Amino acid sequence: MAAWRRAKRSKSLPGIWRDAGWVHTLCTFLQKIGCLEVAAWRWTTRLGGIIDLDPSSEDFDQTSGAVGHNTREAWRQTLFERWLARTDARIDSRQCQASAYNEQRCTLSRKLVANDTHRFAVVTGASVSQQKFEVMLSRKNRRNGREPNTILCPWCKEVRGSDWEHMVWKCEASGKPPELAAPTDLLQRRLGWASTARTRAYNFAVLDWMAEVRQRILEERSEHMSSAPKAKRTSKTAAAAKAASYCSSNNHSNRQTAMGAAATTAATATATAAATRQPQKRKAASQSSGRGASASGDQEAVMSSSKKSTLSTLAKKRKNCEVLNGCPPLKKCRRSTAAAVPSGVVN
Repeated sequence: MAAWRRAKRSKSLPGIWRDAGWVHTLCTFLQKIGCLEVAAWRWTTRLGGIIDLDPSSEDFDQTSGAVGHNTREAWRQTLFERWLARTDARIDSRQCQASAYNEQRCTLSRKLVANDTHRFAVVTGASVSQQKFEVMLSRKNRRNGREPNTILCPWCKEVRGSDWEHMVWKCEASGKPPELAAPTDLLQRRLGWASTARTRAYNFAVLDWMAEVRQRILEERSEHMSSAPKAKRTSKTAAAAKAASYCSSNNHSNRQTAMGAAATTAATATATAAATRQPQKRKAASQSSGRGASASGDQEAVMSSSKKSTLSTLAKKRKNCEVLNGCPPLKKCRRSTAAAVPSGVVN
């Protein structure tokens, strides 16, 4: 519809029919949901609706808003008829063979659901009773070689009385409101669909009670599955489990042995490497200490030689100065320098 609105709405002619592309897809879909082609770009539904896609039509603007509604109703009617045809696989479809699709009834039922998960599950046939669940569990148990379990009615404990009809309308211990009478309409009795012959309050009370029953069934089923004892294993299953556990234990012990051997080997290698490195460390330390001692001795010798050369240079300078002044070399006196200077010599 969106592709048609973009491609054809602004044009005056409907275009040429093709056996491929989106035009062919549109025609095939409308044919599958039971629409009858009466003219170019014009179909009628089995409910009397008109799907007119011709932009050159006089009433195109008035009918374009109803195109989506009529298409959806034709699609819902097709799905309802497919559900009725599944009598071999569904109990609810066998019980509602006398029912027919009604647009007004479907609209009322959608409004009663009001985004509630349990109500939606009831009206769509997604409620599984205890008896149906027992059948499903029995099939699984038979495939696994075990005996099927017997699931009683969780309220009255009646054997094989836990079907949907019993738990919703017949069980005396279910807690059903006494003023709520069981519906006579089969579709409402089984799926809770609103009846056009009843008031809205009654339709809501019926669907709300059926949703409550489904919720309680799920809670009882969860408690039953959690408290049920585990089934005994068969001989083959037990032998396979024992062999698997023995194999896993052997693998675990082998892994532990391998890890211990690897740890021992690593410790031995570490000790050997440490013992080998110890003499080398001592030798390197002695060599470094010898080199340090020789270096310090050389440094002291250089400092002493430089000190001696500095003192000798100062003495030579003093001696040369005294010779140039005509004075004999002076001897150092421990008391005073002036006492050792002769009279008449000017410093």
